[in-house]
Amino acid sequence: ITPRVATAIDSFRTQGATGVAAHQELPTAFALEQNYPNPFSLRGESGVTQIRFSLPQPAMVSLSIHNALGQKIVSLLAGHARAGVHVVNWNGYDAAAQPVMSGVYWLRLETESFRATRKIVVVR
Repeated sequence: ITPRVATAIDSFRTQGATGVAAHQELPTAFALEQNYPNPFSLRGESGVTQIRFSLPQPAMVSLSIHNALGQKIVSLLAGHARAGVHVVNWNGYDAAAQPVMSGVYWLRLETESFRATRKIVVVR
């Protein structure tokens, strides 16, 4: 993995039950929020867009970006995730560590029992 590929996901942060604070409430439903900002620019203030999703229970999760033809260009998350609210930042790079072109892309979240898609617009 080149250093640039490793930055395809700038950060992954979870917010949810950790067993430490019993009063934290878990989400009651699966959800994929619209990314923010949208549209976003690779040259913008932060150069990333924030993706938030909620899991009411632990699940195997696939979070990926697809081009207008439906082809997966990068996998942001593939694996087990705890119940709670999760935040992933995407920097606009594909799996080959190349910046994507301006255009419409599709954010796809999939679990065993839930699927959701949101439109992402990238501008230069």
